[in-house]
Order: sequence, then C-alpha cells, then structure tokens
Amino acid sequence: MDINNKLLLKEKEAAELLSMSTHFLRRDRISENSVGVPFIRIGGAIRYRLEELEAWILEKSKISHQKPGPQSVHPAGSQINKKRGRPRKS
Repeated sequence: MDINNKLLLKEKEAAELLSMSTHFLRRDRISENSVGVPFIRIGGAIRYRLEELEAWILEKSKISHQKPGPQSVHPAGSQINKKRGRPRKS
C-alpha cells in the first residue's frame, strides 16, 4: 500500500517519510529536548498520522525561514559560549 493512502503510519514508515532514523523517532518521544514529532500511542503501539506529520514539516519549514532572533548576550557584554558534551581535562 502507498504511504499517501494510509491514515496511520508505523514508525519505520514515518522515519522514511521524514528521512530520519527510527532511533531518532524513539529518542524524540522520550527526550526532554524533543523536536515535537507528533505521534499517537494505541495500547503499546506507536503510530503517526500522515496529516499531522505533513503539518509538522510545514510548521518547521516556516520557523527555519524566519529571521533569527537576538543572540544571547552575557550581562558583561560578551556572548555566552555554550559548549556541548563532556568537559575536557586541561
């Protein structure tokens, strides 16, 4: 069956549609820093509505085309440098 004719998608189908991995979708569902991929839990099954995924993609594309907001500036005037990951030994 063609994905466009389905009401609900399985995780693998949603991942293919979004060009993301199933691991990303699983991690996004439980993460505090979720990007907000909409999903439905039916019993123990996870499903994705095609129309909600399409709307989410459109919303994300609108946000990415907007002008970036003002950068975070430290009260002393220098910009805050946020590093990711574990701190390294000096």
